[in-house]
Amino acid sequence: MPFAYRVRPETVGQYTGLKDKNGTEIYEGDIVHYKDYSNGVYLSDQQPMTRDVVKWNPDTGGYIVRSMGFTFKAKTYEVIGNIHQNPELLEAKG
Repeated sequence: MPFAYRVRPETVGQYTGLKDKNGTEIYEGDIVHYKDYSNGVYLSDQQPMTRDVVKWNPDTGGYIVRSMGFTFKAKTYEVIGNIHQNPELLEAKG
């Protein structure tokens, strides 16, 4: 018997071709959790954590983590949700 699913196009994310530190595929719109080195300080085990959204950057032709502004190192990140199902994860970063 044929079947179909309704899909909201705005909730479909492109696969980046990358996997996180746990081997989970990373898609555009995923929320990732990672150590924040943006302040230039390296505290080893005490490095502050943050989270942000994976997005496509047409200027660089690559995927970026929004707040970082450059292509990210996927193996150091962990996917914790996505902007469509878990927007609350961005409300309290850290």
